[in-house]
Amino acid sequence: MRFAWPPAGLEAEARLGSGRASLWRRRARLYGESLLQSVAERFGLRIGRYDAPVYREELRRNSDYRKVADTLHMVLDCTAEEIARIEDYLERLRAQGRIAYGLHRADRALMTCLVFSLEEGRHVHFVDGADGGYALAAVQLKAQLRADLGHEGRG
Repeated sequence: MRFAWPPAGLEAEARLGSGRASLWRRRARLYGESLLQSVAERFGLRIGRYDAPVYREELRRNSDYRKVADTLHMVLDCTAEEIARIEDYLERLRAQGRIAYGLHRADRALMTCLVFSLEEGRHVHFVDGADGGYALAAVQLKAQLRADLGHEGRG
């Protein structure tokens, strides 16, 4: 994962910010903070209370990767060759009747962060394909499940 500067959602965050500070001041503060975070991330530094190596570890630990309703959801960063091998493996399992799956390829990811306190490590991150990853993978999964139900009913 690489931090992009300036962050894509920075302008929206400035506009949605509350308090008495003007939009210009909120924008300037956010640009400054994000620039310092970007430098800290690039060089593995601690700047003020922000400790880049600690944050990276917390980011991994606090990212959403759990099973929900017996379904594993995950975003992977893979080469084209790795994707082909994964798809081949999933298709073999599907042919054996062991799984149904949904998969969607995206050329970038989007992370949504809910931050309660960086200093206390209280933040959670949701990662998805930037162009509808989980939702589009669910379309494929549901189509496979419908097809499987149709085959069972014909027997």
